[in-house]
Amino acid sequence: MTLVKQEVCRFFEDDEVSLMSPSKSDQIVFKKVKKQKRFLTNSLQYLYTKFCEKSSFNLAFSTFCKLRPFWVVEKKVGDRDTCLCVKCENAKLMCKQLRRLNIVNEENIDKLIKNEMLCDPVTEACRFRKCASCCEKAVSILPFDGSEECFYDSWESAVEIGRDQKQHRRTAKQRIYCTKRELVVRFSSKILPAYLEHVATDYHQKEAIRELKKNLTTDELLIHVDFAENYSCKYATEIQSIHFGGNRSQVTIHTGVAYSLAFEKKKKAFCTISDNLTHSPAEIFGHLKPILQAHVNVKRLHVLSDSPATQYRNRYMFYIMLNHIIPMFNNLEHFTWNYSEAGHRKGAPDGIGATLKRTCDKIVAQNNDISNFAQFSTTVIDQIKNIDIISVDPTGDIGKEDLKLFSPAIKGTMKVHQVRWWKDEKRTLYFNTMSCFECIGQCVHYHRTKQIYYDHANDNTEPSEDKEVIASDDKVAAGNDEALAGNDEASASNDDVTANDKDEPLMEDDYVIVEYKLEEENGIRKWIGKIMRVNENDTYHITFLRSKATKFHPGFIYTYPNKPDEDTVYKTQIISRIPPPIKFQRCLKFSVHCDDLK
Repeated sequence: MTLVKQEVCRFFEDDEVSLMSPSKSDQIVFKKVKKQKRFLTNSLQYLYTKFCEKSSFNLAFSTFCKLRPFWVVEKKVGDRDTCLCVKCENAKLMCKQLRRLNIVNEENIDKLIKNEMLCDPVTEACRFRKCASCCEKAVSILPFDGSEECFYDSWESAVEIGRDQKQHRRTAKQRIYCTKRELVVRFSSKILPAYLEHVATDYHQKEAIRELKKNLTTDELLIHVDFAENYSCKYATEIQSIHFGGNRSQVTIHTGVAYSLAFEKKKKAFCTISDNLTHSPAEIFGHLKPILQAHVNVKRLHVLSDSPATQYRNRYMFYIMLNHIIPMFNNLEHFTWNYSEAGHRKGAPDGIGATLKRTCDKIVAQNNDISNFAQFSTTVIDQIKNIDIISVDPTGDIGKEDLKLFSPAIKGTMKVHQVRWWKDEKRTLYFNTMSCFECIGQCVHYHRTKQIYYDHANDNTEPSEDKEVIASDDKVAAGNDEALAGNDEASASNDDVTANDKDEPLMEDDYVIVEYKLEEENGIRKWIGKIMRVNENDTYHITFLRSKATKFHPGFIYTYPNKPDEDTVYKTQIISRIPPPIKFQRCLKFSVHCDDLK
């Protein structure tokens, strides 16, 4: 019976079956054993069916329910989830309405898909609609009157004009009216395919991480990280005005769990705290740095996080991975950063944040103040011994100007679920649509693109010609032999300018130097511009560039201003045509130095 109980317990603690609550108040005690609550993701009847499919034990439903761990509970109204995925919720709302209208056979969209669209047993090919046996299957639509009016509920975002006459984005559940035919077409052609891909990706990511945890080696490390909701500091007693404005201090909590066979219990909880409330990539590295410094001798490093575009999944974070995280390790051979599907990552880090907040609230309830970061830090470090808590200042490690200048955009970033690196290609990152731990280097299963990052610390190093760079638009660096040429070559600007044939007519897309006479200063100012249009009256419509302030090739790097600077000039104002620039990261590199234009 003990083996059966352990099997049922492992099943209920699976993230696919139950999710750990991040709330500090969701703690449950039974026979003096304290546990953080986990909420079931589906009905017990549905989960029982799922258990019977996976397990070798033959249990009655009543026994299955009796063996459920006491900390795994069903949600009440007060426990409702306020962090759900919009794709899942809209699909479930529409399927529920279709069942009410007697158009489909099942109200639960997961059961509907499983019963009518997938094989038994279900494989990954089935979920991604690549299985030869079931890829043509579709949901059965019962007879209905297509012209009849109906409605369905959907979470929608819209831009509204507020009382301050400014635009605000507002999200709300709206009731949308349409005909039954329009509802069925929208569900079959748009909502259902997107939901299938979304759920399949989520399932793959969870399975890949689960297998990785099972097969970790002694020189391998997996770190699961996430930001907890900021903690609002409190006084034991408060006056009324403390509730308004910015009177209440907050603390950033970055939580995580490290998994390795080198640990005594195979996993270790950690948390970094800061009074800096910014959650940008540079600050994320500041939170990760002390954690990674404790494991610099691992050979294989894996990081798991959720996928917000403003935090972990963006071009700035990719640059930090290659140029700051990977160089910290002495013998690193393989690195991956894995992203969960949007809206689907509740795990161990959420419980760590809840533990810190609950501990502090308990201290405040004992008539003590936790009114600032120093008091919060002292309290949690003194009171909590089973979590490694580190106070950090995440600012100053990375220059944000360097991030903007040297972080090329990656095409299809929002579809990336794994970033990978290996030691034989030190300046290259590979981007996969899903996580894979079987391949080394470029994945043969889910490869999407790759990016070569040039070593700006050793700028004279020329990249080889066979290296491929894939970026999002024409302004991103494509990489060639001249892109990182030294200043000696670029300093020959006067020769380049005078070498042009002045008798050759000016054309559209030519780069030129335009001269303006300044009456107030009684002087002359020159600008670099690009001819956008040649007019019939011997004038030219030109858009002008601005010199980019940078420590690499200063004076040679230009960019287009955010607000276009355009003007129509006479031919007599154009003093020379210059060679077209070289694409350099997200900027343009000219052979003319800005000092030569003054």
